[in-house]
Amino acid sequence: KFNAINLMNIGICLQNRGDYDGAISSLREARDLCEDDQLIRERAIINNVLALIYYQKNDFYNATEYSLESIEDAVESDELDLLKNCYNTYSTILQALDDYQLAMDYYKKHLALRDSLLVEKRILFDRVNAAGVSVVSLFEPVAVAVLVRYSNTIALPFNVSRLVSDVL
Repeated sequence: KFNAINLMNIGICLQNRGDYDGAISSLREARDLCEDDQLIRERAIINNVLALIYYQKNDFYNATEYSLESIEDAVESDELDLLKNCYNTYSTILQALDDYQLAMDYYKKHLALRDSLLVEKRILFDRVNAAGVSVVSLFEPVAVAVLVRYSNTIALPFNVSRLVSDVL
């Protein structure tokens, strides 16, 4: 997993520098490692990044293929935030292909997931605040991780640790 993540980070750096071919090569290698280790979530992320790179290169065929794979992997991994991003990417690609109706359908899926996730986070935030726990922002993943990590070692009213684990 560590090697795949490193290769993914290298690929993203190369993409940011404009070296799309180097980025694709690095990301494909990372993707192969993810397939070997059954890292579905990471493979979904990599496929989504590959789709975006091919989109930037105006290679809509490959962008579509990788985007559809990223959606399948995100569904399989049950990562709703990731699936939301994959829907948005695919909608963008479809718009470039002049398939506006299907692009709109996927954008609606993106918005529905985004809104649901925001409501869920807001409910958690309100429950934690009502319980009297002072957390800077539960919208930050680090704050949630810290809360979950220390919920067993500090006294939290109303079983906040269960609330957090239910949402995660």
